[in-house]
Amino acid sequence: MLFLLALISALHQNIHAAPTLITEVPRRVSTQLAPSGPNCACPNTRSVWNIVWTCVVTIIACSWVSVHPNIPAPGRKEWQVALMRLELMVWTIIAPEMMIFWAIRQWIGARKLASLYNDKEHENWTKTHGYFIQMGGFVLYHGSRRGGVLSPERMEALLRDRLIEFPTITEEEIQDRSKGDALSKMLVIGQTSWFIAQCITRRAQGLIMTELELVTLAFAALNSFMYFFWWNKPLDVRTRVPVYVYDKPIPEKESPNDELSSQSNSPLRITAAQHEPQAKAVRHYWNRVTGFILNLFFRWPWQGVVRMFARLGDMAEFAGRSNVIEDNQEKVHPFYAMNTSDKESNRIVGIVSIIGIIFGGIHCAGWGFLFPTHAEQVIWQVTSVIVTGVPVFMVISVISQTIYFQTETFCLERFLEDLKDVSITIAIYFGLPLYIIARLVLLGEALVALRSLPAGAFLEVQWTSFLPHV
Repeated sequence: MLFLLALISALHQNIHAAPTLITEVPRRVSTQLAPSGPNCACPNTRSVWNIVWTCVVTIIACSWVSVHPNIPAPGRKEWQVALMRLELMVWTIIAPEMMIFWAIRQWIGARKLASLYNDKEHENWTKTHGYFIQMGGFVLYHGSRRGGVLSPERMEALLRDRLIEFPTITEEEIQDRSKGDALSKMLVIGQTSWFIAQCITRRAQGLIMTELELVTLAFAALNSFMYFFWWNKPLDVRTRVPVYVYDKPIPEKESPNDELSSQSNSPLRITAAQHEPQAKAVRHYWNRVTGFILNLFFRWPWQGVVRMFARLGDMAEFAGRSNVIEDNQEKVHPFYAMNTSDKESNRIVGIVSIIGIIFGGIHCAGWGFLFPTHAEQVIWQVTSVIVTGVPVFMVISVISQTIYFQTETFCLERFLEDLKDVSITIAIYFGLPLYIIARLVLLGEALVALRSLPAGAFLEVQWTSFLPHV
C-alpha cells in the first residue's frame, strides 16, 4: 500500500521552476495575487487536486499504515483480513482517541512483560515479545493438536507450574514476520512531518489553510502518539509460534470435520434446488431478493449501529470483553490488551482525554476560517466545541478518581464517586454519540468547503516544491 502511494506520487509530481520570492502575504490575500482558477498550473500555486491528494495520502498514512492490528484467526481469507483493517481505519477516522487508548494499554502491557521476564533465566525478552503475545502470537499445542492462543496470564501460570518451556524466539525472528520495516516507518513519519511543517509554514507566512488541511493536521498530530506507542509492535503478522504443553490431557475439542460437513451441505442444497419445479425456483429467488432488500435497509444498518457501540465498549474497556481470552480461543479480540490496574486505567484515560482535547483544539483553530456561508461556519464552530468538550468530562472523572484514591474522608469519597459516575455517564451515553456525529460533520464540511475556497488558499509555500514529499 505504502509503495503504491509513493509510486503514484512520483508519477504525479511535476517539475516547477524556482518560485519567486514572496516576502509577506496577508491572510485575506487580494485577488491580484491569486491564480486564475483552482486548476491553474501557474508557478508557486496549487490546485484543489493537489490539496485533496496530499490530505488523502496523509490520512491513509495515519489511519491505515500506522495502525498495527492483532493477528487474525487461522484460515482467514485475505478479503476478511482486509475488511478488518478497513474497520480499524474507519475507527481511526471516527474515534482516533480510542485507538490511542488501545495502543497505550498494549504499550503498558509490553513494558510489564519485558520487565517481568527480562532476567538471567529468560534472556532477551523485549517489548516486542510483549506486543507479540498480546497480538495472539503464541498458540498452545497439546501434543499434536492445537489449542487456543496463549494469554500473558496463562503463560505466567503455566511457567509457574512448569508445564511449558519458555518461548525461545528472538526479537529478530519476530520482526522478520512483520510486514513493516524501518523504511516504511520513515516514509510514514516523513509524510506526516512534512505535512505538519507545511501547515505551520503556511500559518507563519499568512497563507490561507483549508478546512480539509486542518482536519488532516489533527490526524497527523495524533499519528505521532500512535506511532510512538506502537513503534516496537510487529505489523500485519499472520503466523504464530507454537508452545507445547506437557503432562496435560488433551481436552475434548469439536471435530473440525463438523465445519466441513456443514459447508459441504451447501452444494447439495443447490443441486436439489436445481431439480425443483420452476415455480418453486422462482419463489426461492424472490425470497432471496426480498430478504436482501430487507437486510440492506433495515437489518444490516441496525446491526451496524449495535456493533459500533459494542466496539466502542471493547476499545474503552467498559464492556471488559477485550481483556478475556477463553480456553481454546483461536485468536485474541481485535482490541485486546493486557489487563491494567484501576490506577493505570485511570492514568490512561487521563492521557487520552488530554490528547483528545488537543485533537479538538486543532479543529477549533478553524473558528475564524473563511467558509462559503455563515451557516457552515457556525456548524464548524459548534461541532469543534463538541469534539473538544466531550474529553473534558473524562478529565473530570479522572481528577475525581485520582483524589478518591488519596482521600480518607467518607463524605468526600461519596461525592467524588458520584462525580465520577455522572461525568462518565455524560461522556459515554450522551457525549459519545454526539462526538461521532460531530466528527462525521467536520469531515463532511471539510470536503464540502472545497467547492468555494478563498483565493489565497491556492498559493504555495515558498520551499514546498524543493522538499521531497508525497
